[in-house]
Amino acid sequence: GSDDHGSDDHHSDIHDVSTFEWIAWTPLLVAIVVFGVVPSLMFKIMDPAVQQLTSVFGGK
Repeated sequence: GSDDHGSDDHHSDIHDVSTFEWIAWTPLLVAIVVFGVVPSLMFKIMDPAVQQLTSVFGGK
């Protein structure tokens, strides 16, 4: 492969992430990490609803 990028920058209109974007994305990123490390937190929250749905649809 060759580096045939030339001097024409096709992505000059793309900028770094702004402070507003970091603020908006941070809670989601934190939740992903927390639930990835300690998934039992999410299961404790969802378990009652899942149990109710399984009983409605013929589960135990």
